[in-house]
Amino acid sequence: MIDALDIDLAPVVAEEPWDAGVDRACVRADVERLHGELDEARAVSALPEAPTVYDALHDFVVRVRLER
Repeated sequence: MIDALDIDLAPVVAEEPWDAGVDRACVRADVERLHGELDEARAVSALPEAPTVYDALHDFVVRVRLER
């Protein structure tokens, strides 16, 4: 499942005729490994869970538009 987007791709992948000689077990293992790496990176990241400068960005965009 893609947590950030709350999308479960498993049903789509199960129905897609994408086999074409692809080793599904290998692909599944790679995806699980990469998800683990992303989870680890998120755990040690100093970035906030959500953007914290939305209001400042909004003010900047408004100022730039008004200057035109």
